[in-house]
Amino acid sequence: MYAKCGCVEDARLLFDKMPVRDLGCWTSMISRYVHNGYDGETLEFFDLMRRFDVKPNRVSLLSVLFACGHLGALRKGEWLHNYVIQTGFDSDILISTAVIDMYAKCGSLDLAQYLFDPTRGKDIVC
Repeated sequence: MYAKCGCVEDARLLFDKMPVRDLGCWTSMISRYVHNGYDGETLEFFDLMRRFDVKPNRVSLLSVLFACGHLGALRKGEWLHNYVIQTGFDSDILISTAVIDMYAKCGSLDLAQYLFDPTRGKDIVC
């Protein structure tokens, strides 16, 4: 609720005090960071989530790919792309579209086109 209202810092304070944090809590914070324009914090929080051995889901991956595109964080985006492939998320059209978008926003238009051309199930968003 705090983060949805733009009070991301207050939401983080509450998150840090939680005795148990499940995937939903982590994903909620990540998505709120990115939706409030805290792209750098999104990437940092994602790394923290991984250090706690919490596996990302579709929503957290979409958020982090979006943040990479905004920041032009190509290296992190490449790492995420490899992770997407290794975990089978590359069959998800929204994730594939986010990967393509991230590469395009990072200036790798040839790679974005290379990934776009064979993509199955392209929709209007892709």
